[in-house]
This record gives sequence, C-alpha cells and structure tokens, in this order.
Amino acid sequence: MSDAVVVGAGPNGLVAANVLADAGWSVTVLEEQPVPGGAVRHDRGVHPDFVSDVFSSFYPLAAASPVLARLGLEEYGLRWSHAPGVVAHPLTDGRCAVLGRSPGTTADSLDAFAPGDGAAWRRLYDLWEGVRPDVLEALFTPFPPVRATARLAGRLRAAGALRLARTLALPVRRLGEEEFGGEGGRILLAGNALHADLPPEAAGSGGFGWLMAMLGQSYGFPVPVGGSGELARALVARLAARGGRVLCGRRVTEVVVRGGRAVGVRTADGGSVGAARAVLADVSAPALYGGLVAAEHLPAQLLADVRRFQWDFGTFKVDWALDGPVPWQCAGAVGAGTVHLADGVDELTRFAAQLAMDRVPDRPFLLFGQMTTSDATRSPAGTESAWAYTHLPQRIRSDAGDEGLRGTWSGREQDVMADRVERQVERFAPGFRALVRARRVLAPPTLQSLDRNLHGGAINGGTASMHQQLFFRPGPGAGRPETPVPGLFLASAGAHPGGGVHGAPGANAARAALRRRTPAALTAVRRRAGRAAAPDAGGADGRPALPHRPRPYGEQRAPGAGGGHRGDEEATVRPTAAGRTGRTGRTGRTGGPRGRSPLAGRTVVITGAARGVGAALARELAGRGARIALIGHEGAALEAVANTLPTPSLALEADVTDADALRDAARAVRGRLGRASVVVANAGIAQAGPFETADLGSWRRVVDVNLTGSAHTAAVFQQDLLLTRGYFLQIASTAALTGMPLMSAYCAAKAGAEAFAHALRAETAHRGMAVGIAYLHWIGTDMIDQPDQVPALREVRTLLPPPARHVSAAHKAATRLARAVEDRRAAVYVPPWVRVIQAGRVAWPPLVARRARLRFGDTGERTIGQTGPLGPGGAADPPPAR
Repeated sequence: MSDAVVVGAGPNGLVAANVLADAGWSVTVLEEQPVPGGAVRHDRGVHPDFVSDVFSSFYPLAAASPVLARLGLEEYGLRWSHAPGVVAHPLTDGRCAVLGRSPGTTADSLDAFAPGDGAAWRRLYDLWEGVRPDVLEALFTPFPPVRATARLAGRLRAAGALRLARTLALPVRRLGEEEFGGEGGRILLAGNALHADLPPEAAGSGGFGWLMAMLGQSYGFPVPVGGSGELARALVARLAARGGRVLCGRRVTEVVVRGGRAVGVRTADGGSVGAARAVLADVSAPALYGGLVAAEHLPAQLLADVRRFQWDFGTFKVDWALDGPVPWQCAGAVGAGTVHLADGVDELTRFAAQLAMDRVPDRPFLLFGQMTTSDATRSPAGTESAWAYTHLPQRIRSDAGDEGLRGTWSGREQDVMADRVERQVERFAPGFRALVRARRVLAPPTLQSLDRNLHGGAINGGTASMHQQLFFRPGPGAGRPETPVPGLFLASAGAHPGGGVHGAPGANAARAALRRRTPAALTAVRRRAGRAAAPDAGGADGRPALPHRPRPYGEQRAPGAGGGHRGDEEATVRPTAAGRTGRTGRTGRTGGPRGRSPLAGRTVVITGAARGVGAALARELAGRGARIALIGHEGAALEAVANTLPTPSLALEADVTDADALRDAARAVRGRLGRASVVVANAGIAQAGPFETADLGSWRRVVDVNLTGSAHTAAVFQQDLLLTRGYFLQIASTAALTGMPLMSAYCAAKAGAEAFAHALRAETAHRGMAVGIAYLHWIGTDMIDQPDQVPALREVRTLLPPPARHVSAAHKAATRLARAVEDRRAAVYVPPWVRVIQAGRVAWPPLVARRARLRFGDTGERTIGQTGPLGPGGAADPPPAR
C-alpha cells in the first residue's frame, strides 16, 4: 500500500506525484499506456531518422509555470531549445506577422502592416508586464485566487481593473480591431486564441489570445531538446529519486470507495493498489464521475452536471519527415517554430463557423510546427521534422469540402483529410508536398487510443469557453480539485485552470491532498494567514504563549504525545523509500520518511531573495510548508518570487542597512505571517578589483550590506527568535575562511559576518536560539554566473586549485541549506568539501599569498580593472554615500 495512488502518468499526474513525494509521501502512479507521459511523448514512428512529437510540442505555459520551475527538472537532464522566431502568421499575399523573441522584433513586423501598430503592441506588452506576476499566480493556483486578485486590484485601482477585465472578456476580433489598424496584430491575437476552441467572435477569446501571445513574447514557445517526451522522462526520473514508482500497462477500472472514502483502485488485470491517504485522478471529469467512481457514491446533481460537460474540438494531426526546409513564400515564416495558416481573421471566422455547424472545414486553420528549426536534434541536417494539426467537430454532420467525409476515419477518410491539410500548407508554401519523404496521420480515434483523456481527439480536457472555466470547471460550483468523495482529488485538465502543459491541476490536487492530512490546529492557523494578529498574542505562528520555555522547532513530538496528528503514533526512526533512515517529519527534494517538516506552518524570513540562492531557498522552504517573508530593496523582483511560492508569503521592500526600514518590515511580518522561527541573513553584494584603485565608497557599501545588514537583520528579529526558540542562519562564504586578493571588501565583510554569528551564538544559545553559518563556495548566481568573462573574477579563480573552480548550481545549494535549516545546524558547507578548507584554514592564507605572488609577478594586479557591483543585484543596489 502507498500513501497515494495517482491514476495516469500524464504531466499533471507526474507533477502531482512529485509534489506528494516532496512532502515525504510514498506514491504509486498507474498508467494504462506502455510508456508514461500522456500527451507529452515523442517517437520515431514517421521515419527512423526523424524524431516526431506524437501530441504536444511547444510549451510556453511550461516555461511560465512556477509549478514546473519549483521542480528543478533541469537537474534531471531536461534542456529547452527555441526557434529563432516564436510564431509567424503568413498571408497569401506575401505579408507575414511575426511574434519575435523581443518586443521590438514583433513591433517592427506589425508596423509593416500599419504604422503605429508596433506602438500598440508595446502598449499591450507593457500592460502584460505590469500584471504578469498576479495573472500567472491566478492562473496556476487553486480557485479562487484571492491573493493574486487582491494584489491585481490594488495595483490597477478600480478603473484600471475594470478596463483589464473588459479587455479579457472581449472577443479577439473586437480586441484586434480596437488595438490595431492593420491585419498583422489582429491575426497574431486571433491565431493564438484558436490554440484553444475559441472562435474570433467568442467572449473571452481576446483574453486568451492576448495571454498566449504575451507568454510567447516573454517566454517564447520552447521545446524540450530531443523530443517532447524528455519532459515526461525528467518528471519520472525526479519522482524515482524520491522513491516514487510509475507502473505502465496498468489500466485502472475503478476507484475503490469504502466507508465513504477513496481507499485505492482496481486495475483491468484484476489487481488492486491501496492508498492510505489519497487517490489522485489524472483522468477526464466524465471518465471519473460515473466511470471510475460508481454513481452510488456521487451526488445526483454532480452526475447531471457531468452529462452537460462539453468537450473541446477534436484534433486531426499529420506528421511529416521532409527532405528540406519548408519553402515558405514569406521569409518571416522561415525561422518561426510555430506557424499559423489561415488567410486572415475572416478565414478564421469562416473556419470556426463550419466547426460550429458540425462540418469538416474545407480550408482548415492549421497550427504548423517546424521542429528541426526549433531543435536541431530532431532530424538530419538540411531536413525538417514537421507537423500540422487542425480542429474538427466532435460530432460530424457534413463535409464543407464536398469530399464526403463523415467522421468514420477509415483509411480513405484519413488520406482525404491529410491531403486537404497539405493543400492548405501549399497555399503558403508552394512546393511543400514535393519535399514529403514520409507522413503519419493521427485522426481523432487514433489520438484517443493513445491517450484515453483525448476524447474524440480533444486536447484541452474540455472546452476553454467561459461557461466551463474557473468555478464552472468541470461543473458549476467546482473549480477546485476536491471531489465529493473524501480522499479523492481531480488532478487533470478537467479541473481549473484547464488544458496546457503547466502542471497546475496536478500540483493543486496534491496540495489539496496534503492539506486534508494536516492537523486541525495547523489548518486553522493557515486559514488565518494574512489576517492581522495581536502583537503579543503568543509565540510563533499564533500559538498561545506557554508558561514554560517553548520547544525548539527542530524537535519532534514524542510518539503518542497527543495533538491530534495522525502521524504521532509512527516510529521516530524508520527507513525511507530509498532504504535509508531519518527523522520522522523530515521532508525534502531528495525524498525521505513520511511526516511533515518541522518548518511546516512556521514563518521564515529571508533577506536578499530576489534571485539566486535566496530565491531558490525560499522555494525549497515553502515546499516544506513554511510561510515565507522576503526582504530586500528590489520590491518587484521579490514580489515575483513570492508569487511562485505555494504557501502564504510576503514581499517587503527595505534596505538591510536601514535599521528603521527593517523594523517596519519586521512588524509587517509579525502582523501578516506571525513571529519568525527562522531568519536567513542572505543579503549581499560584491565587487572585485585591486584595493589600490578601489573606490572607497563602493568598498564601504559592500561591507555595510554584508556585515552591517546581517547585524541589523539579527537585531530586529532577535526577540522573535528568542520567543520561538528559532534559528538564525548567516550566509557566509569561503571568503570568510581565507582572504582572496582582488576581493578585499567582500572577504572583510564575510569574515566579519562569520565572527558576528559566532558571537551571537555564544550570547543566545542558553536561551534556546540557534545560530548557524553557511559557507558557500562559487554558487552559480547571477552575480558570478560567468566568472571567466570578468577579468578580476577570472584572476581569482586562477589562484584556486582546479577542483575549487567549479561553480555549483543554486538550486542544489538551496536544497542543502534547507536541510540545515530543518536541523538547526551550527555550520553547513556548500559544496560539502568546503569543510576541508575549514579544517585547514590556518594554512590557506600563506598558500593563497604564495600563488598570488607568482601569478601577479607575471601579469601585475594593477592592470586589472574594477568590476563595480557584480550582477543584477549589485546593479540595483543604491549608489554608496561619498
């Protein structure tokens, strides 16, 4: 028996499994098909030399998704690739609208249609940039998105919010007419709207077209290197590293309900798999309600609503192996990954009208993918792996092309429709058909046979129309992953926010399952998060003050100690899924025993978390259930990080060298999130260059931010940490262990910060407050992401032995730091070998001095220039006082 059973190994099911595994749950995923991935798979079925994506290919929603970003799939081999252009929409008269990788490129393309349309595009993009964090949070979090909506309303004020709401509700035809004088901007928006089943005249199609176009402008339409299945492979590998398992060829036929609760599943081979805590279903809503779950366990009204469930359009897809690049008559389409093929908005309306009348379109609107253009690994040099798909009615009554198509999808009908698709391509790329080496046809029944969720070829999990979105998805009053059956959660695109590869339905379902297993007292605390609390109402997280000293958060309640937690009776030490042992309650990215983290529900403050290690650590600790307060002088960047976190969070703008501003921030943290149990002093800047030519104002600023800022941070939160018996973590560096030439300010600051942390520990240890020091060495942040391109940093690295020149990934550092925070460690070394430097720190200064003498005797340190503040954080730092 597993803690959780996930039905379906599509992207949502695999994301859900990973989120549960991160929380320490044992997870089994059951998949009907012989391989995992759902609609995220590739093969060589068209031609042995060509990689073809069987279903989805381009992933703008994945690129924007904070859900997938938190999983760190790059660590498991996932790499992304982009075509030179994002989207092109050619017209038969030779003009072409191009959505480029930069707003300027797109604007120039649209100005060719009508002067001033480029400026109109920039206005739409500026609007997007102003609301992007809140829109993405609203899109990817469970409904209703209260925090995001409130922030958005506050940002736009009443009039601005109403104007944005109107824009999002507009039909895309009307939006294009209002914003653009020429055809170019209009077809870009309308073509993107028809990625879903939204005709140009449908309410809300303007908002969807604008969203997809802006995602493309900000994130591109990336593809996984090697094929779409690489995304699924990385998800499976990550899950396996945490002890989860994926069993393929196991079709689930029933969700077992016993005592009114989902307790497992039965499979087509007669087997069963028990679920101790939850069943998560990455299946369509109609397949779940009245299908896998018997009608007797469901409300009659829900069954009635499911009978009204509307699928999105069917899909007809053709894959090609081409002997050469597509011969577009419009040069703008040559470098685009995705090409939209319809001769203007009117032709899109005509296409949509034929679909509405249940007719097979005679001139199908095509979404055309140039995969080798997007990723050179997909086919031999000089060739192109390509595909196109179009929409079809779910129920076909007639054929607008007068070729007798009736929707039987016999071999003849498939060939007729594939030829029609190729004729449409030929309108925009004469000579295309002569390049076809091989083709594969995927008609709606074929797609459904390869993925049961693609009912009739529907790829969106249900219509994207307004009547089946938000709290209408999958039926009225829904909008959330919980179901009427306790312990059962809907984790597919049938739940909010719907279709697309972004993982949000799966993550939302997993978090809902985790919440349902949370002790009642902690649930109440979380519900109160964000509401003002009395300043002296008690200890950390709103718990009542105790007459005796509170228990350190790192300790776990003894077995049977009460408190209502269902895990209390579990043994203190037991094997993990991987066979190792560890403390109950420990969770993390690497998997571990079940139970919740000691940080769950507690407040963690991190300074300097706009990017790099600070931002990665915020995500790690939030994944362990902590509430996060981010403090720094880059308010917008901090807000963007906070918007990606799954737990209550707060972004506060304050310079750590300004004690008054920090005190105000501390009061805000107490009022909004409760007293801090953990404070991480991470804010820091650096510069490099010879001390002889250093600007003393900049030199002093480095010391102030790294040393004085840490002291200020400790001072304003010390009473909180004493009351909660909390933990203060000073982010230091190997620069604290041995001075490096050309880094005098940074080394002085970090050495001082280390000494300060030691002194603070000696003063507070007897009162239950722990102090730790993190010694980091060359972490791949924006500050030193490419050290060899900065002469001063290149010289510093030259002085190090080769193994010490390696740059470690920020997310790996964050994982190690998060474990140290859970364990309240006195010292943590990243990477682990840095402890060797600590052990022999007396020997390092003379060794470094000797190497520097030899090095600079040849080049002369005075020839090396000053870097100024390093990285975006340094560039954003206020100029030093003179």
